[in-house]
Amino acid sequence: MRVLFDQATPVPIRSYLNGHEVRTAAQQGWDTLKNGDLLAVARKLVASTYC
Repeated sequence: MRVLFDQATPVPIRSYLNGHEVRTAAQQGWDTLKNGDLLAVARKLVASTYC
């Protein structure tokens, strides 16, 4: 499963998600996006990956 952490998610939670692909918004280059825009970009990525 892919997991995307936004700016407010405590990164230490990552250690509890072994076996999942965990990225942060900053790692994706999306750290300047706000919640609604961040969700829209993430949805487009998922749609393009699975369609």
